[in-house]
Amino acid sequence: MPHWDVEGLARVRGAVEVRIAADQAVYTTPQLERVLAADAADVVVQGPHDAGGLLPFRRQAALCEARGVDVNLHGFVQSEISFLAHAHVAATIPNLTSGNQVMHQLLAERLTTGVDVATPAGRYRLPGAPGHGFEIDDDAVGRANERFLRDGAYVNLEVGSR
Repeated sequence: MPHWDVEGLARVRGAVEVRIAADQAVYTTPQLERVLAADAADVVVQGPHDAGGLLPFRRQAALCEARGVDVNLHGFVQSEISFLAHAHVAATIPNLTSGNQVMHQLLAERLTTGVDVATPAGRYRLPGAPGHGFEIDDDAVGRANERFLRDGAYVNLEVGSR
């Protein structure tokens, strides 16, 4: 089903007993409002990168909460810097599901120091200190930039004929 077919998504939701997620069907607040008005999903899969930032994402989560719809935090190509910011916002969302996506561990190296970003058993505990609790590792950022300039994006993907 195309992501823009909100009416079709609502028909599917009305025809089945399983919970339906609007995944990559919502980016902007007007798109979210269409999904909510059509009662097309039980869960909205959304993230700050799609919503336009941390505050728009938090506002969209509040709209979902008002309608009794859960939110699943959608991960994207992210460093632990954005992961930590997303985690702090996610901690304020009462209707957040437990199946959220984390992608920072896919990077070649850490870009920060001072905070553990491990997610054992798929869980993350926010640091107890004020702020995000990390420092930028300037050397690691420099190495990552050099690698990007030399190799380009996604160098660990191999594309070719069989």
